[in-house]
Amino acid sequence: MTPSTSTRNRRLPAQAFLLTGLTAVLLRAAAAQAGESPAIDIRNAAEPSGLSPAQTQLQRLGSTNPGERADAVMKLRHLGMRGEAAAAVPALVAMLGSEDRFPRGLLWVSSLSPLTQACTDDCTFGGEAAETLARTGTRSDALLVVLHDGNWRRRADAIRALGGLKDTRATEALLAALGRESEAWQARGNAALALGALGDERAVAPLAAALRARETPLRAAAASALGRLGAEAGLQPLLTAVRDPDARVRTAAAGGLGSFRKPGATTALIAALRDPDRAVREVAAGALRRAEDPEAAEALIAALKDEYANVRINAAGALGRLRNPAAFDLLLASLGDSEASVRVAAASALGEFGDPRARTALVRMVSQDDLDEIQLLRGLQALAKLGDEGARRALKEYEQHRPDWRAWWKQNRSQLPGTTESGR
Repeated sequence: MTPSTSTRNRRLPAQAFLLTGLTAVLLRAAAAQAGESPAIDIRNAAEPSGLSPAQTQLQRLGSTNPGERADAVMKLRHLGMRGEAAAAVPALVAMLGSEDRFPRGLLWVSSLSPLTQACTDDCTFGGEAAETLARTGTRSDALLVVLHDGNWRRRADAIRALGGLKDTRATEALLAALGRESEAWQARGNAALALGALGDERAVAPLAAALRARETPLRAAAASALGRLGAEAGLQPLLTAVRDPDARVRTAAAGGLGSFRKPGATTALIAALRDPDRAVREVAAGALRRAEDPEAAEALIAALKDEYANVRINAAGALGRLRNPAAFDLLLASLGDSEASVRVAAASALGEFGDPRARTALVRMVSQDDLDEIQLLRGLQALAKLGDEGARRALKEYEQHRPDWRAWWKQNRSQLPGTTESGR
């Protein structure tokens, strides 16, 4: 069990209460924005007599209150994970193409990672219906029919759902949509992403062609899909895309190049670490972490001094995997970085090195009274990898879900073997 999981388990009741309250606020805000009555109480959501949970949410999908509709979409998403939302598929298909704004805050507090991808940042009821359709896991012939609908928004949302469902029956239609220049670019972009999810290498050529499209989001979607496919024929197009005039395309291409363990990909990613756009540099460092190419060590060491914290985080993670001795002193210095997340990444990387010279600095780190839990755990994990028995004992206590673990740690850390002797 990871530390983050056990943290969530210990704090679940409080988190559940807070998220429920926040969700209620977001639903009221959505209703107020639309001028509707916010008479929704999600804490008292008892099912009407004789109706299944899915049937109840299906009724709420027809509400004139946008907050209630949004809550129903989200609840059906969770029911879909249990295979209990199939009855709502026709209503969700009918919602595709809706331009009504969906309360984005509900997605922020959701515990579910998305199954679908869209080439735009629009947050609409149509798009979220597509995500919920993917969560049902139900392949629907009606979705295939929508691919030929006269409304491009409905086509784009249906494509998004089919990609999330990984419905291979749609492959030919998706290839056709991607290659059809008369198609709306939003539908073409979603088709690119869906084809990447389906993993069909026949998509490489039309995706490479889409990298020449006028619309930036379509080019970015094509680059992302080529990276996801990881087909060797997609490497050269990505090497071109990583030099695109728009940073969004360069970012997507840099992320995709991490799938190729080829010298050309590494060279391009090293160059991307010097990109003027910080998002490109961040993604390039993360891609080099996945590639684990020793040739990138020198550039990653330089990236530890990047002005943007996320670049330093990814560079530290990559160097931890490479374990290049030249990075050791800089990683030690990064334990004093102004950003806590960088200090955490540096501690984890030093644990990967297995070099006992890191022990004193790590002990000093975990001995701080004001350290947050994530920093403390990563420091202890790094020490445990160096053979520190006190750190191993502390982590074992943590895994037992002690509700008073922080208090236990403060009381016992000076008596634990290993963690104190070098820290005095």
